[in-house]
Amino acid sequence: MRVALGMLGIGVVAGSALFVACGGGDTENLFNPTGTGGTAGSTGGSGQGGSAEGGSSGQGGSAKGGASGQGGTAQGGAGGNAGGAGTGGTAGTGGVGGASGGGSGGSGGTAGTGGGVDACAVQSLPVARVDSETYLVFDRSGSMSDGAGSGTKWTELRTALNAFFAEPESAPLIFGVTPMPPVDNNTNQCDPMMYEKPPVIPGVLGQGKSTEIATYLQPLNPDGTSPWSAAFTGAIEFAKSRATANPDRNVTVLLAGDAPATDCDVAMANIQAILAAGQSGTPSIRMYVIGLLVGGVAQDVTDMNSLASASGTYPPWLPNPPASSNIVSALHEYRDRVACDVTLPLVQGAPPDPAKTTFEVQSGASTVVSHVADAASCAGNAWYNIDPLRGRLCPQVCKTVLASPSAKMVIKTSCP
Repeated sequence: MRVALGMLGIGVVAGSALFVACGGGDTENLFNPTGTGGTAGSTGGSGQGGSAEGGSSGQGGSAKGGASGQGGTAQGGAGGNAGGAGTGGTAGTGGVGGASGGGSGGSGGTAGTGGGVDACAVQSLPVARVDSETYLVFDRSGSMSDGAGSGTKWTELRTALNAFFAEPESAPLIFGVTPMPPVDNNTNQCDPMMYEKPPVIPGVLGQGKSTEIATYLQPLNPDGTSPWSAAFTGAIEFAKSRATANPDRNVTVLLAGDAPATDCDVAMANIQAILAAGQSGTPSIRMYVIGLLVGGVAQDVTDMNSLASASGTYPPWLPNPPASSNIVSALHEYRDRVACDVTLPLVQGAPPDPAKTTFEVQSGASTVVSHVADAASCAGNAWYNIDPLRGRLCPQVCKTVLASPSAKMVIKTSCP
C-alpha cells in the first residue's frame, strides 16, 4: 500500500503536503445517462439553428430535460419538473432547419427522475511534517574526562555533536543545550532552576544554531558532579514551557552522559518518578538517553535502562565504545525517532485508509513510498502509522526529506 507526501519546504517551518481524496458530492458537468422524466413542452415557433436544447441530461444532479427547442419568438412550453439529484432525461427532438435558416422548434425532452451523482469528487487536504525540538542535557561532570575512543568521553561527545549538527539532514531540527552541572555556578547545581535557563536557547540548526552551539561547547571541560534529579526536573519543566508555547512541535529532552548520579537526590526510585511524571504530564515530555559508559559496569547499564524505561523511551543507546562515530550513529537513530513524523488529515470525517493511499516524495524525481506495519518492518522507502492521524517516515525516506528543503510530499487516496 502506498502514500504520496508533498512537503513544500523543510526548515524552520515544516513543509506542507497535499492530500488528495475521493468521495461523493455534487460536481459540475458530471452526468448519469439514465433517467426518465416529465412531459415534454409544446413545440415552439420557428427556431434558429434548428437544434433543440431540450433533453440535455441532468447537470450536477438536477435534470435540464423538458426545455423546449429554441425557436422563433416563442419557445416551446416548459418541460416537466426535473428529477431530484440525479438521472437526466432523454434528449428532445431537434428542430428542422439549417444552421441559419428558421426551422420549426424541436419538442422538449422529458425531465429526469431523481437519483445520486455517479462520480468521484477530488478533495485536496494538507499534510505536514511535525517540527522536532530537542533540549539537550549534556554531561560535563568530572567522570567525562575518562578515556574513550581517541580521546576522552567529553571530547568524543563534543566531536560527535558538532558533526551531527552540521549534517544537512539535521538542518531543520530545533536544538537548545544546557550543561550538567552548570558552568557558571557549581554551588547551585542542585537547584532545578539552573537547568530551566539554557545558555543556548532553542533554535534551528540550519539557521546558525549549530555554529552557536559549537562555539559554546569548545572551551568547556569536565568538572563537577552529576546532579541528575535537579537537571532532569529543570529540563522537563523547560521543555514543558516550550511545548505549551509550540503545541504543534514534538518537544523532547535528550541526555548524553555517563552514570551514575553523584549529587543532590541520588535515589534511582525518586529520579525515575521525576521522569515518569514528565511522560504522564500535560504536555507529555519524554527523555531519550545516550549513555556513554566505559568498562561495562553492570550498575551503570542498569541505571541507564531505568532512566529510559521511566521516560517511555526504552531502550537507551549505549554506544560501545563511546567513540565519536558510534555516538553519531546513536544521534542518527534519535533523529529518526523524533524528526520524521507527519500529520494525516481526516477524509470525510474519518482517518485516511492506508490501504487506499499512495505516498510519493518529490525531490527531483518522484519516489513512491510504501506503507508498512511498524518500525520493525521499515526497509527502503517506507512509512508506517503511529496512530490513525499520525505517520512516521522510515529512516531512508526521512533522510531524503530532511536533507531536501525543496522536497514535496503528496498523499493521494484513490476512489473506492
